[in-house]
Amino acid sequence: PIYLSKPGSVVVGKIFKDTLILVGYLSEYIVRYNFINNEFDIIYEGDKSLFLCDICIHNSKIYAISDKRGTLFIYDLETKTSKFIEIDKKGYNSIVYKNGKLFLTPFSDNDFIIIDIDNENIHRIKNLYGQYDESYLYGCVIGSYYYAVPWKKGKIIKININDYTCMIDEFYEKSISHDSHVSGCTVYEDILFILRADIPEMIRYDISNKIIDNISLECQMSKKLIDEIYWANVMLEHSSFRLEDL
Repeated sequence: PIYLSKPGSVVVGKIFKDTLILVGYLSEYIVRYNFINNEFDIIYEGDKSLFLCDICIHNSKIYAISDKRGTLFIYDLETKTSKFIEIDKKGYNSIVYKNGKLFLTPFSDNDFIIIDIDNENIHRIKNLYGQYDESYLYGCVIGSYYYAVPWKKGKIIKININDYTCMIDEFYEKSISHDSHVSGCTVYEDILFILRADIPEMIRYDISNKIIDNISLECQMSKKLIDEIYWANVMLEHSSFRLEDL
């Protein structure tokens, strides 16, 4: 058996071609699952836990970050080689790729990081707003802006990816009155979807048209099932699990 995780740890996966690439927070492995053959194989084995909490894949390269160490881990699926790039002393919680750049979201009050893949130039944007209780755990790129979503509070930071100016998304801040806990976010057709962890609800933020909708996830489910999902969401949040790209 391949043990990717221990209780309370993170397992993150990203789809690459016909496979799912998986990493475990307390695991020393990177594992590939083949959908067609229904087979697992180990593609990387380290000498200790990697503490990887998020990955992205571009041009057959896995880019991964840790919330424990301020390093970028790169693994080439074709050459089967790996390397680490030192970035900071503190860790990061989210990494996304867009147009030749990597965008790293800090775990606490670290700088936001934008890395040019070709020359590995590192651009640091001062995090003027983040504290531990308002950590910006999730990031995404829409248009010319990199958006960082906090795990609670109603403030989203947006960073211009051309001149690296940093600001608060004022429309979102004024529109959201609650201090919701967030368990994840994703982008679909330039619309930001934010999954709440405290209630079965998703926030749909159409940034271009300045429209915010709350989408209920209750559907036709029974009250008992809703309570179970609420409990599961909270448990996943406090166990640091991340569910995305579903």
